[in-house]
Amino acid sequence: MHEPLPRTFSLRARYLLTMQGPALKNGLVTIRDGWITGVNDRDPLEPILDLGDVILMPGLVNAHTHLEFSDLATPLPAGDNFADWIRAIIAYRQQQRTAADEPSSSNSSQVQATVEQGLQESIRSGVTTIGEISTVAGSHRWYQETTIQTVLFQEILGLAPEQIPHHLQTAQQHLANSNPETSPLTVGLSPHAPYSMHSELFQQLCQLAKRHHVPCALHLAESRDELELLKSATGPLQQMLESLGVWNPSAIALGLAPLDYLHWISETPRSLIIHGNFLTAAEITFLGQQAERMSLVYCPRTYSHFHDSSYPLSAMLEQGVLVALGTDSRATNPDLNLLAEMQHVGQSHPTIAPDLIVQMGTSHGARALGLENVCGSIEPGKRADLVTICTDQGSSTDVAEAVIASESRVQGVMGGGEWLVAP
Repeated sequence: MHEPLPRTFSLRARYLLTMQGPALKNGLVTIRDGWITGVNDRDPLEPILDLGDVILMPGLVNAHTHLEFSDLATPLPAGDNFADWIRAIIAYRQQQRTAADEPSSSNSSQVQATVEQGLQESIRSGVTTIGEISTVAGSHRWYQETTIQTVLFQEILGLAPEQIPHHLQTAQQHLANSNPETSPLTVGLSPHAPYSMHSELFQQLCQLAKRHHVPCALHLAESRDELELLKSATGPLQQMLESLGVWNPSAIALGLAPLDYLHWISETPRSLIIHGNFLTAAEITFLGQQAERMSLVYCPRTYSHFHDSSYPLSAMLEQGVLVALGTDSRATNPDLNLLAEMQHVGQSHPTIAPDLIVQMGTSHGARALGLENVCGSIEPGKRADLVTICTDQGSSTDVAEAVIASESRVQGVMGGGEWLVAP
């Protein structure tokens, strides 16, 4: 247990990175009852906790996670094509549990323990907010007492038209679980991907999200196999679905493209496009034009797990796309360290400004999840979700550059004004 903090106190660090302008040297943040009340503005009678030679910045926002895979020691092999990896995922899920829709089962308890393992790993790596994809009905109970802010997206998939009413009922039940006034949990929907769901079901889920004013997350243009399936109903994904006995040629109208899905999901209050590895120029332009409500979640090391080529990050930023970062899961990533994702972006995209990379891991993620009024920057009125970064970079180095330097590491983590990891 960490020693309780005063009701009101200030934190001082050598550098304060608020995401509201240049870094402040010897900056102060004042916190009362878990919320930020001032920056470089405090009552002289309030206690100051001097954090020393560190960078104090907003807690990191991991905009896309699958914590149900957190017990994997190493990523699953990429395989010869994307369908091979999906087969490995299906095999893992069958091994992990056989009754995911029974919250009281021992298998569900095992999944809950795995999720908790992922939450703790996330916190240790400086993450204070996540966008989590859940496949377990009723899993909202696992997050209601956690100190980490969670937008919990219920994953929905299914190609059979007769199952659409059942899937919509599952989505409705999930949306009834949001109680943001008493816990750091909000909810959303995740129509999984074009290849795994009936296009009519996808459109109805988007309309449901619109009516309930919740965000929607969609895996889109993740592989060339997906594009082939949409274009001609052929290829490795079609063969895989047929081998599983779930292929339905009428579920996806021939000739659909990612742009069609972007138009449908753009009607939701906030939409997160996950991966977007193979979007066309027109689709990227559309995302840029809708940046107030739509975002692209780039999972850097997951992309590198499957591809040797460079991710089209510069093209997206040039078109004004709001890019956030995610770790995805341990099925494609060695860990859940979002700072390592930021460092990977800096190494693989050296022309991208460090301060923009830091924004992708903080304020952009908050905007993507619809939490920009709560977290993602250090300013009065926001939750005191903070992280301290240690770096070996010299004092002359740009502070954002120091954050994403390979030797930088998370030291302390604060959530809602309480130390989750002592500095």
